[in-house]
Amino acid sequence: MTTPPALPSLAGLAWSRHKKPGFSTRVAPHVSGREVRVALMSYPLYEFEAVYNGLASSSTAAFAGLGSSSLQNLMGFFLQLLGQAGTFLYTDPDDNSVAGQNVGVGDGATQTFLMGRTFGGFNEPVCWVTSISNVYLNGVAQSSSAWVLTAPNSLGFYTAPGTGVAITADFSYAFQCRFLDDQMDFEEFMSSLWRLGSMKFRSVKANTTPAAAPQWYTPYEIGGVMPTLFADFTTEGGSDHYLYNGTSYASSAALLAALGITFSRASSAYYTNASGALVQAASNTLRFDHDSSGNPKGIFVEGGSTNLVLQSQAFDNASWTKGSSTTVTAAAGTAPNGTTTAENVAPASGGSANYLYQSYTASAAAYAVSLFAKPNGGRWIALSFGSNDAQQDGAFFDLQNGVVGFAASGTTAKISALANGWYFISITRTLSAGTFYVQIECIRQAIKLPRGLRPQAPNSS
Repeated sequence: MTTPPALPSLAGLAWSRHKKPGFSTRVAPHVSGREVRVALMSYPLYEFEAVYNGLASSSTAAFAGLGSSSLQNLMGFFLQLLGQAGTFLYTDPDDNSVAGQNVGVGDGATQTFLMGRTFGGFNEPVCWVTSISNVYLNGVAQSSSAWVLTAPNSLGFYTAPGTGVAITADFSYAFQCRFLDDQMDFEEFMSSLWRLGSMKFRSVKANTTPAAAPQWYTPYEIGGVMPTLFADFTTEGGSDHYLYNGTSYASSAALLAALGITFSRASSAYYTNASGALVQAASNTLRFDHDSSGNPKGIFVEGGSTNLVLQSQAFDNASWTKGSSTTVTAAAGTAPNGTTTAENVAPASGGSANYLYQSYTASAAAYAVSLFAKPNGGRWIALSFGSNDAQQDGAFFDLQNGVVGFAASGTTAKISALANGWYFISITRTLSAGTFYVQIECIRQAIKLPRGLRPQAPNSS
């Protein structure tokens, strides 16, 4: 469901504001004076009225902090909604969030619950939940992987809460509204200074039916038919996200076993977890990769490769030849995996031989050099293999702006951001058979490299 736009927050909003909850009741009076009353609505509709004493139409100057073009912002918002036709979200300054709100009680089978808020002892569904900070079962906070918010106001669980389990939540919400008129009367009372004497809008009826049970594969149904085989590899091992012949499996390993498929990887390997941190997966374990912000990318599968460089986890080792003015020392701070194992590679003041290199023997094939790096007073780092000149067969990387500055013809260069200012950089190129060397060059100032985290430098593949 598409989220409606939010009513702009403008500095010219003035006192007083009006909020009028209203019901619909059918009253049948009798000549005796008695009457019969039938409530037609279980929950009220809210009518709001706002006044804007100052709106600026100028885009270059603001009056008393009203903000430039605030008139255009508000009038344009009204025009985009076609008056009463469209809906929008209004956040009431005094009625927009709850903590520890009772949502429901589990029965061991129900997976979805309507979210409401209690106001002065009266409970009603909220129009639109904008965010959930915590969900609790019997007062115990649950992982965000255990529940899902379905717009506009349904809380779903992948596993139904047990019988008698109290479900509470901390969340924020807004009123879904429409304008009450198809016209607005904006008045210009000074040059480029406007006011709106009355803007009325009303809430629309809140959803009162929880969304369908939040099975992760529901969006992929075709004509209501579940697929025979489907797997969601975006949840870092979330349970019940694997389906085969109508049966959900609690883990990827269980699904692979049901399919008769085996997965193996002889060594541990790194991936980015849901927190955006670089972590290590054990051998024979699937990796569920994410970007640096923790957004899921899916299962991480790559072809086999061989690291041809000795001591690729220790740059201070003698296997790495250093330029005469290059030093390698332990660095303050953390490596991409959160450990304090980074090393500082620095040229001496004014020195030009600011590099590390190591030779290797290659066959005619494609090779890759990859590295984790972070600026430590410096900005540029160069990678090359095959020659001592990155302009011939390597690339230059800008570690301040996170971009590739230059890549030689025939070399593919990539850079991606990680947590805490680190970057993952790589170059690939097809080499002929022979003896070559991989070189890391720090341009003028120090660069941090993580001890124990250098993955592939270079690889044959």
